[in-house]
Amino acid sequence: MKQALKSKKVYIISGVLLFLGLLPFIIAIIIYYASSPQACFEGYPWVIWGLLSFYFLIGFIWGDLHVATYRKKQKNYDGALPDEIKSSAWKRRLPFWFASGGLLILAIILEIYCAIMATYPFII
Repeated sequence: MKQALKSKKVYIISGVLLFLGLLPFIIAIIIYYASSPQACFEGYPWVIWGLLSFYFLIGFIWGDLHVATYRKKQKNYDGALPDEIKSSAWKRRLPFWFASGGLLILAIILEIYCAIMATYPFII
């Protein structure tokens, strides 16, 4: 994992993924303020939790599939993995998990904002 954290490629890819995850939020903000300032901004909190879960699962599955294909090719099902395979699996996981962490921070802030402003449909 230390080698994966030293790679600049991981941070660049996670930045791009985070921007792609924030793009619906930015579009929703533009539409929200363009239509009317009194309009309710309700739909995006559900979208951000979905994107956050999707990024986390993709990172988990992609790294796990990489390790599983190596184990299947080498017929090494219960032995220790070489350091190259471990670091390459972490390099596949971390961009998605960093983007998921950034979206998690935004999701928590947005949830607090929506709870304070009482914009959810189930709050009376």
